[in-house]
Amino acid sequence: MTNKSTTSITRTSELIILDDQQREELLELGKLRWGLDEIATFFGWDRHVLKKELESPDSEVSRILRRGELQGQYEIESRLFNDAKGGNLSAVKEFKDIMRDRSFKHTKLDLFGA
Repeated sequence: MTNKSTTSITRTSELIILDDQQREELLELGKLRWGLDEIATFFGWDRHVLKKELESPDSEVSRILRRGELQGQYEIESRLFNDAKGGNLSAVKEFKDIMRDRSFKHTKLDLFGA
């Protein structure tokens, strides 16, 4: 099935099949941490079908979005780290805050589970 937007999808058994351009766009949207409604609207996908895809951590859509989130996080934190090493005091503070929050998150997961 082809939609009217500039990108198209094929649905097989209500699953989203991505083409190469959509994979690239989805990776970028993951970096920006777009939400379900925004992504569904952007691609012209059915919101409920996308939600099903995202509920399965092994689906291609879910994996690409997660990889995008992590790549975006890496890019920001890497730049902050380099700025902090170079003496940028606001970058030092922001980087410390990120590390503190991450440490707290991991400690909480260790204590209480996922």
